[in-house]
Amino acid sequence: QLGVIALPTRLVTILGFFALFFLTGSCRMLSDSVEPPLQPTSELQNQEAPRYAFAASRDNVLVINNRNVTTRPLRGDLPPSELLQATVNYPAVRQNTAIRQPSSIVLAPSDESSFLALIREKVTRAGKARAMVFVHGFNTNLENAIKHGSKLQFNAKYPGPVIAFTWPSAGDFTAYYDDSLMAEKTLYAEYLSKTINMLAALPEIEKIDLLGHSMGNRIILNMATRSQGKLSTEAKNKLNEVVFASPDVHWRVFTGAMGLGITRNSLGNRRTVYIHRGDRALQTSAILNGGDRAGQINPRVKPLPPGADFVDLSSMGSVFSSNHFAYIDNEISIKGIQSLVKGVAAEQRNLVRHNRTDGRKTWHFYTLPQ
Repeated sequence: QLGVIALPTRLVTILGFFALFFLTGSCRMLSDSVEPPLQPTSELQNQEAPRYAFAASRDNVLVINNRNVTTRPLRGDLPPSELLQATVNYPAVRQNTAIRQPSSIVLAPSDESSFLALIREKVTRAGKARAMVFVHGFNTNLENAIKHGSKLQFNAKYPGPVIAFTWPSAGDFTAYYDDSLMAEKTLYAEYLSKTINMLAALPEIEKIDLLGHSMGNRIILNMATRSQGKLSTEAKNKLNEVVFASPDVHWRVFTGAMGLGITRNSLGNRRTVYIHRGDRALQTSAILNGGDRAGQINPRVKPLPPGADFVDLSSMGSVFSSNHFAYIDNEISIKGIQSLVKGVAAEQRNLVRHNRTDGRKTWHFYTLPQ
């Protein structure tokens, strides 16, 4: 048509992302890879013997890396995942804070026997007989997937090993649609069920928790609803807390998949959905995809799937933040994660209840816990 200039699809996508970036006012866009800046070392100069609230620390995270597998073999079993052990370093900080940011990572390859032995050792040392699998979201490279998993273990003080499950995100915020195609592949749902089945086969583990962030929740829902790569009976019995943090899934699709997953007993004993109505990343995703995302709906008015607690984090964050990481980057929500994995019911946590007209209850953070 007159006045219409044909542009390459990739260029249009890039320009669209930049336009939406400024329209939503977000400084952190759809990125699981952006970290708050570390404190400049120059601020520590010219000071005598500063007192640190926390000394430098290390955290060990186990990694099941599937980033190198992008297609299913025509015949035979799935290629094995790459097993890694990660040492995550945390710098010393002067402020007494529950939120500490990792600074660097050292990776080492592992064989299956050593990997499982380390899981057993961590479970035994923690004395809680449980483990967590963390599934990252869009625009996340291997390093940042490990950092986010480490923060669940280090900051939230998870009582057991955290296994970072990775999939081949492009690590590029302009590659949203490429990441979407990857996350929708049943291949990674099969790898996830394989991971959970492996953990369930360990007698030392009695409970397995599963937490997905953003686009990673699509892999969890695919695992729970599709026939390929089913969870074993033992895995279904041990799967405990399933947490959907900022799910980048159309809310109607999310509702249907949740119901089917619960019917198939593939979504654990309890399900929690963390949402933020001011999530800039999901607001942008809603524009790109043409529909509200499950992680940014108003839980007071939208129809909700049964069998899940919806926790609204909208009182946290600010208009200058993406609010996409509110579940883990806030001291109050960190305490909420700690209570959740301890099995504390929503009624007994520092939450404000809202009674809907249909009889459902939703939960909200409004004030600091005393």
